Amino acid sequence: MQTFYTIIKIAPNTMTDDCLSIGLLACDGSKYWLQFSEERKNASKRLMDENAHTVDFIVKQISLHIQKLNKEIIKSNTELFPLNSLLNSEYFSYLNNYSNGLLRFSKPSFLNDVINEEKFLKLFALLIDKNIEREPKVKDTANEKFYAAINKNLIKKVEKKIHTKVNINSSTLPSMYFQYEMDCIGLNGAFVGAKSIPFNKSVLTLDKDISHYIALISLLSTKYNKDVKKNNFFLIADEPTIINSVEHNTWENIINNPLFKVVNSEQVNTIAEKVEQTKAKKFLV
Repeated sequence: MQTFYTIIKIAPNTMTDDCLSIGLLACDGSKYWLQFSEERKNASKRLMDENAHTVDFIVKQISLHIQKLNKEIIKSNTELFPLNSLLNSEYFSYLNNYSNGLLRFSKPSFLNDVINEEKFLKLFALLIDKNIEREPKVKDTANEKFYAAINKNLIKKVEKKIHTKVNINSSTLPSMYFQYEMDCIGLNGAFVGAKSIPFNKSVLTLDKDISHYIALISLLSTKYNKDVKKNNFFLIADEPTIINSVEHNTWENIINNPLFKVVNSEQVNTIAEKVEQTKAKKFLV
């Protein structure tokens, strides 16, 4: 699939062609990249008065659908037959020509390049909202507390027994098509490992980090011939404070994922106890 992007728009008045761009969707065939502008979302809601809630509903539905598609792409990479239900450029060309409702899409634009997070965010800043690159300072304080708890109650307790802060890539796992840092990981009959993800990141980054974690678990289990049901993988993530936000919906969607158990930063001592219980050791050369 050729790399393309489309601008997501809201038409406050469906009787006219006036639209406000609120988000950007891109795809290079291996992943969908999605980002919305909070400032432009709020602007569109102000223009819609009593129907303002519809904008939040649209954003939520698009976000959930893209998350689902990205998970299907990862699953398809391990199966015999490729996924053929993707949203391609022809689909968005059709929407651009015939959609005249509240939600609209620009005609797809093509790029002679592959997409990564940095490139996508630069494109988003150029086309939609340049303020995307500014992060509130309060998030840094929250993250410091988050990582301090993990370092004190997990990393310091297991660093002499298993790998900690280890970067796994194609040199350590030949089938890897990305690099990924694990907070800790060990092996003794089954894997014990943990990945921390603060949920004050962008939805785009959350989707990438979680999708890559799922892929890594599958790749490791296949490489070392381990039953995924017997592994002890953990995702360290504090529950987002804003209920019904996209971040909170994402958190709710992963808490029952069978590949890992979600624990908050105050519960990481249970991971250290699991390492002790299983007598996990280092295994990477």
